[in-house]
Amino acid sequence: MKKNKTAFTLIELLVVIAIIGILATISVIALANARAKSRDAKRAGDMKQVQTALELFFNDNNRYPTAEEWATGKIYSTSTDTTSTYMQIIPTATVPSDGNCTNDQNATYYNPSIDGSTYTISFCLGNTTGTLTPGPKCLTPGGIVDADCGRVGDSLSCPGLPVVQYEGGLYDANGISTTTGGYYRTVFINGKCWLRDNLNIGTQICSTGTGCALAPSIDNSPEKYCFENNLSYCNTDGGIYTWPESMGLPNHCNWGIYNCTAGTCTHPTYADCNYPDTVTTPRKGFCPPGWHLPNDSELHALDVLATNSGATCSASIYAPDCAGAGTRLLSKSVGGLDEFGFNMILGGTWGIYDSRVVLHNVQGGLWSSTAAPAPYGNHAIVRYFGLGDATVYRDWNGRAYGYSVRCAKD
Repeated sequence: MKKNKTAFTLIELLVVIAIIGILATISVIALANARAKSRDAKRAGDMKQVQTALELFFNDNNRYPTAEEWATGKIYSTSTDTTSTYMQIIPTATVPSDGNCTNDQNATYYNPSIDGSTYTISFCLGNTTGTLTPGPKCLTPGGIVDADCGRVGDSLSCPGLPVVQYEGGLYDANGISTTTGGYYRTVFINGKCWLRDNLNIGTQICSTGTGCALAPSIDNSPEKYCFENNLSYCNTDGGIYTWPESMGLPNHCNWGIYNCTAGTCTHPTYADCNYPDTVTTPRKGFCPPGWHLPNDSELHALDVLATNSGATCSASIYAPDCAGAGTRLLSKSVGGLDEFGFNMILGGTWGIYDSRVVLHNVQGGLWSSTAAPAPYGNHAIVRYFGLGDATVYRDWNGRAYGYSVRCAKD
């Protein structure tokens, strides 16, 4: 008599287990994708709610919130937070980051303009969401822009601070070159935020010509030199400044030997030329609010970082700051872009004996806020770099010479 089959064979059991495993895997993947899409939808939805709250704030205050107001975690109209609360809790970025979004890109950064007339908020989508493609996105008053707030394809800018609005800026808010933009780009290097562009602020001083001052003023208002007395060069390369100008000091601080003790420097004649230690008290000069003229140590740290391995770094005067293996910091061409994005511009130098800007596109320099050591107290420390150089040189020069200014974040 033939027996009924009452159980699976081993092969049948293995097949069933394999099918269950495949179905379970598909289900897990589908669930993970659904969760990722849900997180992206929440990110985009949160941004639209934030945009609405910011517009309500603007309608009542004729400006958008400051960074400090945003940092309270809510959007409200009064300092007491008792009335006109437009958003009780500002949404934070959902985690984990999805797709190719890094944790930094996934975070939400609010960047208002100085005058409160506009803002950007950066966030990131891991998947296609509606009409938005995956990747970094930028919320503006006009809506979500399908691009990085730090400009399209630019991952070098400071987190949450792709541009800084300030007088003389060389770009518009989208990072497009313009002579009337009012924005400077930023770059983030080893945890420190720098301006990516040379400072361009103040009245133009001309050795000859009309429409500009023919000599520096006696006060400490910002003044600059431009190559060939042509303002267009300042609008692309930044201005050229004497050391007192870069420090925000009167022009008469060009002369006289400073006496510096523990970094605090006093002028032999003019008390308004004195200044404290720029390491403990960063010198703002004419940099944007929250920024300062870098001291010698800050520039040296940047040189060390940007030097290829195998180099020897020292603090010697008129020598390569880091010698032996070149540097990865120089762009080698005006408007070029090195791998750090710092882009040292070969803007030339103001020569007191030439009474004009010379060596444009051949040599550049950046002032530090550090006076030269004794017995060279009538000089200040500067960084030189040239078109044919493979390194950055540290030197001192007379304070009446002119170089570019690159600001560092406080």
